[in-house]
Amino acid sequence: MQKVSLFFLFLVAFASCSIEKENPQLDSLVGVWENTENLDDGDLSQSLRYFFNSDRTFNSSRVIIDNSTSAIIGYSYNSSGTYSVKGNQLMLNKTAIYILNDSEVGYADLAELEFSGETDQLDVMFSISGEQEILTFEYAPCGANENCRGSQSFKRLY
Repeated sequence: MQKVSLFFLFLVAFASCSIEKENPQLDSLVGVWENTENLDDGDLSQSLRYFFNSDRTFNSSRVIIDNSTSAIIGYSYNSSGTYSVKGNQLMLNKTAIYILNDSEVGYADLAELEFSGETDQLDVMFSISGEQEILTFEYAPCGANENCRGSQSFKRLY
């Protein structure tokens, strides 16, 4: 009986050690990433930011920045949800999406964005390079007449 108990204890200990191994891709993804582009007038820029948390939740926002002060002056999009990593595939499950419905202004306070009531899932291949300072999304090919982006790079903010 003692041998059976010892075997069972060993089996439980072995299984618990192998259930969750560290995922270096997941660990290096945690942080804040941004892709910024200047808007037409040059005074403002638009930044898509991803906040990846260690608890596998994320937030993404499209913010408008005053280039002279580097201050965020508004938002045009915000989403949150959960993410998972399998190898070099990133799966984003957007469970709350907020959008700007006033296209004339182009941005608003975060609290003024409207809940869309929709969910979305984005699956991308990703890589982290440059001393873990550059995150690149590789999007799947899309069909004719679709507005597609092959890849998109983000710089680590912190």
